[in-house]
Amino acid sequence: MLGLLKNFVKPYVYRSRLRAEGARMAALDDAAARAVGDAFLKAGCRAFDASEQVLMECVEAQRAKVNARTDTFDQPDYGAGAGAAGGEGRTVQRVVGDFARAASSPQVWASMHFALVRAVQPSLCLELGTCVGIASSYMAAALRLNGAGGQVITLEGAPGAAAVAAANFQDLGFENINIVVGPFQKTLDTVVAEHPGFGFVFIDGHHDEKATWDYFNKIEPALTDGAVVVFDDIAWSDGMRRVWRRLAADPRMAHACDLRHLGVCIYRRPAG
Repeated sequence: MLGLLKNFVKPYVYRSRLRAEGARMAALDDAAARAVGDAFLKAGCRAFDASEQVLMECVEAQRAKVNARTDTFDQPDYGAGAGAAGGEGRTVQRVVGDFARAASSPQVWASMHFALVRAVQPSLCLELGTCVGIASSYMAAALRLNGAGGQVITLEGAPGAAAVAAANFQDLGFENINIVVGPFQKTLDTVVAEHPGFGFVFIDGHHDEKATWDYFNKIEPALTDGAVVVFDDIAWSDGMRRVWRRLAADPRMAHACDLRHLGVCIYRRPAG
């Protein structure tokens, strides 16, 4: 019962945090910070226009379908500490609906990704951790409305989860998402080399202090100036809290926003 109550309350808490951070960022004398602040306020107040709501509702309807699925897939069980980095672990069978409900970005955060992509107008988005494709679908929907032909590159370590995501993208008609399957350690370098110019990045799927720091530094050469980088589960463990503090204080970050569950940074390319 307590767990159900917490899950019911969390979206209200997170939206309140979005509104508070949005007001703070929107008041700064920095165009990139104001854009991020406006996106936070938009998501926190759920102030989306009719065209945005239509696409978001389509993704949520697809979420409901995948959440109801009872079929299974095999997932490499690498563990939170080492697996996404390329360790060889055992395979476990996961029920698609159970996996989707437990691991997908909830609507409050997915809508934030949507609002940020709408505000930042990136040509390329990068996601580490596709899951069943809900967050990447929100990004793709925002890119479609932006009308600039942008693309989402999303990395997933579990082939079974990637197959579920690919089917969701097909059902939704999103042709601007490219799934790269394999452990991040084995795929990220190639993706970064082949797709420079990421303006929006969501780092999820491997909640480990060293890995998070390493992933950011691998991605950093391919970031555009002013890129928005979102880090998931920044309070998940002591290690994640440490790496978030390190990232937030890094001089390459012009601004850092602690949303309790997520951390959002605006990247500034060092002079010279």
